[in-house]
Amino acid sequence: MMKLFNMSKKNSEIKNDETEYIVCPRCKQEVFKEAIVCPFCKFGILAYVNGDIDKNGDAVKKLNKKK
Repeated sequence: MMKLFNMSKKNSEIKNDETEYIVCPRCKQEVFKEAIVCPFCKFGILAYVNGDIDKNGDAVKKLNKKK
């Protein structure tokens, strides 16, 4: 009898990662939060999440507060 599945890992060893999604502000599709670019419209998801660009793709000026 041939095994179809590798049963060496127990259920407790398998990670159950909950992947976070966000809605792309340009095309309104749900994409992975860790995505660098939206696979549908090529919008910079990572830059948007980090606050480097706004929902229109324009650069956001950050104020540097130096003491």
